Amino acid sequence: MLHGKRSYGDFLNSEEGISTNILADRLAKLVATGMFFRKVHPQKKNMVCYFPTAKAIALLPASLSIMIWSVTYDDDTEAPQSFSEGFARNPAGIIQFYENRIDEASRQAHIG
Repeated sequence: MLHGKRSYGDFLNSEEGISTNILADRLAKLVATGMFFRKVHPQKKNMVCYFPTAKAIALLPASLSIMIWSVTYDDDTEAPQSFSEGFARNPAGIIQFYENRIDEASRQAHIG
């Protein structure tokens, strides 16, 4: 949701290294639970894109808070200290920034 990944291939090629069967299962569950919706890409008819729904976007403050927690308590976190500091100064602004990025990704793909 935060990094602009939209297609199965985007998720599959992520640094997490998720296996194809687990990825397919998780995407299906996210769609079935109303967290994501799927659409065929308008220009690439063989590509399906996944987008967060309002239900998923409503979890954005909680997700960002977990990232902030990890900066303090998880030595292996990939969340930068600067993110934590920026969120502490302006949490509403950071949340709005990510909501705007999600909306823009949907508009750029002409799916939304």
